[in-house]
Amino acid sequence: MIYYKGRIFELNTIKSYEKIANYTGNSSKEMLASIITNRCSNKNALDLFKSRIVNLRRYYEKSDRVKIVDKDIIDFLLFCKLKIDFKNIDYYVEINKYNVPSEIIYTKVVDEKGRVFAREITTGRLFPLLDESTFKTDYYLSKYDIYEKAYFSSNYTLDMRIGVSDPIIAHAETVVSVDDVANINEINSYLNGLYLNGLSKIKSEKIIELANRNVFSEEIREKKESTASMSEENIICGEIRYYLSYLKNIDADSYKELTTEFENLIDNYDSNEVNIPITINDFEKLLSKIKFNCLFNENVENGVSSSLIK
Repeated sequence: MIYYKGRIFELNTIKSYEKIANYTGNSSKEMLASIITNRCSNKNALDLFKSRIVNLRRYYEKSDRVKIVDKDIIDFLLFCKLKIDFKNIDYYVEINKYNVPSEIIYTKVVDEKGRVFAREITTGRLFPLLDESTFKTDYYLSKYDIYEKAYFSSNYTLDMRIGVSDPIIAHAETVVSVDDVANINEINSYLNGLYLNGLSKIKSEKIIELANRNVFSEEIREKKESTASMSEENIICGEIRYYLSYLKNIDADSYKELTTEFENLIDNYDSNEVNIPITINDFEKLLSKIKFNCLFNENVENGVSSSLIK
């Protein structure tokens, strides 16, 4: 089983703003921002975008913030690459001392329809993964007035937030970012309550509270494994981690050596890039070696770990 590290974010803290137009009260002085003109050399497309934005301004008599639902405008913004980049989500998050995203370790759960979720490993709670198969960028047009040289001008700002694109998410407040694979040291540090990359592990009670903020429109039915081999692999890997945790306190050198061997097996399992394929038998042999080191180790009195005997 592959473990991943990610962070839990509150959706309302993920946002981005871009100035897209300036209006001085005279239609001839309506100007598109450089971020728009620099990314689109098609004059017809620019004119169409400008006319649609002008039409949206009519709503400002009632509101200074309007959601953009015009498909042509949204397609144009996507063409200009104006959207929230889910792979670099830290850049968009408004962080304060009361809301610092904390790292978690999770496994990926695939449901019967192929959708992927994050399952935190200590509580088993599910979170939506922040990717483009489930979420999208929602666009709003906002304005703010500036007094310049005896007249008012208005800057029109593109206000980008996270929206839901998969109907299984009936309500979402917290999501997990898609980060990187976690190694055995990071997993052990997480389970032991230590720090990961300078961020503290969230306590189980807080994880449950954050997960409960989300509502799924239907039960998530996990896809069954097609073979029993994966289940066997999970059991063996779990036993290996269990005995390694004992060995760590008995013999640090052996622990380091066997942990490295375990990581190499995981990294190359089912890989076509190794000359000799890694199989379940290799995990079983490693498990036997680790058990032997735990039970008959010269660092333990009488050669047998009393804690294991108990």
